[in-house]
This record gives sequence, structure tokens and C-alpha cells, in this order.
Amino acid sequence: GLVAGCSVVNAPGESSPSQTTTTTTTHTGTGGTGAHGGGGSGAHGGTGAQGGTGAQGGTGAQGGTGAQGGTGGACPGGCDDNNACTQDSCAGNICNHQDISASCNDNNPCTVDSCLPATGCVNTPAPPPSGSQQFDYTGSSASFVVPDCVTTVTIQVWGAQGNGGNGGLGGYASGQLTVSGGQTLNVFVGGQTGWNGGGVGWGAIGAHGGGASDVRAGSINVTDRVIVAGGGGGGGNGDAQYPGGPGGGGNCGANYCGGGGGVGYGGNGGPGGLDGGAGNSSTHSGGAGGGGLNSGGQGSCNTGYGGTCGGTGSLGHGGDGDTWENGVCYNSWGGTAGGGGGYYGGGGTSVGYCGGGAGGGGSSWTGTLTAASMSPGAQAGNGRVVISW
Repeated sequence: GLVAGCSVVNAPGESSPSQTTTTTTTHTGTGGTGAHGGGGSGAHGGTGAQGGTGAQGGTGAQGGTGAQGGTGGACPGGCDDNNACTQDSCAGNICNHQDISASCNDNNPCTVDSCLPATGCVNTPAPPPSGSQQFDYTGSSASFVVPDCVTTVTIQVWGAQGNGGNGGLGGYASGQLTVSGGQTLNVFVGGQTGWNGGGVGWGAIGAHGGGASDVRAGSINVTDRVIVAGGGGGGGNGDAQYPGGPGGGGNCGANYCGGGGGVGYGGNGGPGGLDGGAGNSSTHSGGAGGGGLNSGGQGSCNTGYGGTCGGTGSLGHGGDGDTWENGVCYNSWGGTAGGGGGYYGGGGTSVGYCGGGAGGGGSSWTGTLTAASMSPGAQAGNGRVVISW
């Protein structure tokens, strides 16, 4: 072949050929699988306009089965693996399936989070924790914070026994309350001192009505009670130790039990029911009435020694005993008795020359609680409350 840049000398008599210089340059390229390759099946491959052994041919930098070669298209057939727990994608003709089950976490400590390939995220309620807490009498209220993930608590309440020589026993009530984690319940435990609604008994012994025990939701107001166990009536300390009416010892309905009537010299007080029981009215007085659902128990009255009466119970409070004084009977034999605290309190008593009687018991109530139950006269001494979950 001719070497580029050399001239040709003609023999004498010969015509001179064209003076064109032919330069042949061979490009072997650097490729193989380039986008515009020579052979192969690329989009511009085979014998295309830039194929063969042309300037970009052979195994040139853009030859072979490059990005536009092969069978064309990204991840032929798609990358969907029909798994709801993966995120499918394609990169460099390769399908990727990223696990996304961690995104099923709903940040709720009360669920168990998982992912099912067929359906995706599942957030199942976690089994709630369990436990119980008891509250005893302290003379002040306490609070209970519902644990996380708890939706129902069982509340049991026992009212306090009435004070005096033979105070009525406190009532019992229980039921289930729907709650939410972090909610605060206010707990009031009655005492024989009369704390939490027991009426005052006047005299040497101080036969106060027993305080009710209750739980309140929303605030500490008496109208926010959700369950109440009535306290027993104060014991009668006239010429005999007459027993006070038992808390919740009267007539019962669907969600209440009235307080029992107190026993007395001149006769007994009436039991509470829908309404408070009647107090005895007699010469020397007698027992007071028990608290009801809609009103308190009536106080007892004497008709022979001034015609005075004990106090009538009210919402949450037992009636106080009469303050009328009758010498030795009042100062040494015990005086008058107070009614037990309750949903409605029992009545207080009067006295007439060492007669008199015992206070009425307070009523028990379960409001709208489910699985409710009540029992009369179930607690001696101070009251208590137990909350279970």
C-alpha cells in the first residue's frame, strides 16, 4: 500500500495519473458493547448505518449490546413480587425488593405490629397488663392512674363501720368501669371517724356515722362518683347499745341498695329504697332512717323532751345527731348518733332521757358500671378500695 505523503515519478512519455493522495486509516476503536456498536443486536447494531467495520464499528467503544441493545426496556416483565411487605424497583436491569415491614409500626404501645405478604400491615391489640392496687383509710383522697393499654378496671369499695359501741357495718359494692390508659381516678376511703360523709354524733362517745367509700372520675366532686359503698350508722348509746343501720342494708334496685334503718328505744328507723327511710318519732326517740337512691334517710325525733330531731341525710352525707342535751344521758351514756355516709346518707338521731337510738346506714350505688354487685353490712372498721385490671 502507499504510504501517505510520498509522490509518484512518471516515466517519460507516460501520462501523469491523478495527483490525489489516498490515505487509509484504520480505526479499531476501544469498544465492545457500545450504544452504537457494529455487530450484535444493539439498537443501532448489526449492519446499521454505523455498523460493519466503520469508524465506530467492530468492537468499538459504542459497540455490542449497550444500553440500547439487548432486548430493550427496563426490567422486562416488571418487578412486582406480589408481596405487600416489599417495595419493588428496578435499577440497572435488576429488580430490587426492599423490606418495608418496619413502616407498619404505628407508634402505639398497645398494639403488636406485623406485616402479612398477602395483605400488608396488621396492628393487633396487645394483651393488656394485669394487677391490682388497694387503698386504705388515710383521712384524705388518693389518685389512681390507669396503666397504659388498660381499657377496663374492676372497682371494689367497702364503706366504713359507724362509730360508737355498736356502729352499723359498712356496705360493699363492685363493678367494671371502661377507662383509657393515663386516665386519673380519684379514690375516697371512708373512716370510722366519719370522714367522707359520715354524720356527727354528739356526746361523750362520738357515735359518728361511718364514711362512705367511693371512686370519682373527671374531678373530685361528689357528683362525679361512679361507685359508692354506704357507711354504717353510728351506734346508739342511750340506755342500750342499739346497732346502727348497715350500709347498703335497705331495699335494692338495679344499681342501688338503700341503707338500713337504725335500731332505737322508741322503735326502729325505716330502710332506704328509692327514697330515704323514715326516722322513728316517739317520746324518747328511736332509730333513724337509711339513705335511699333519691333522698337521704330521715332523722329520728323525740316527742317528750323538746320535740327535737336528728338531721336528715343528703347527697353524699349522713345527717348529724341532735345536739339537745339531757344531762347524764348525753354526757356519760353517749348522746346522739350520726347517719352513715353514702350515695345518699342515713339520718341522725335524737334522744330523750337516755332513750334515743342509732343512726341510719348510707345507700350504696353502682351507677352505670357493668357486672355490678352489692352486699349489705360487709365491713368492720375503716373502709377500703381495691382497683384491679
